[in-house]
Amino acid sequence: MSEVSSSNSDATTFDPAAKERELQAEALSWDTSSPVKAEPDDIPVIDVSDWFESDDPGALASVAAALREASEQVGFHQLTGHGVSPALLDDVFAQTERFHSLP
Repeated sequence: MSEVSSSNSDATTFDPAAKERELQAEALSWDTSSPVKAEPDDIPVIDVSDWFESDDPGALASVAAALREASEQVGFHQLTGHGVSPALLDDVFAQTERFHSLP
């Protein structure tokens, strides 16, 4: 459980350093001796096009539920139907790779 500080009984704040310590401690218990290769269906694919095209609150609720489940159960997800061009996505990946190759 992450640490919370409080100046009064009604207000709480998130302590990122405490959360990081908690996650690092948890990671020490993971068995990483035999990694398992991901299968194609292991990472949830969430299509947001119904919500983008209709702006329907029900479609938004459905996307939100899928995102929540993916985040809580898997930790990763792939969004489709967002309308971001493949060229822009390629540029983002190229710039990300460039950034991470910096000294």
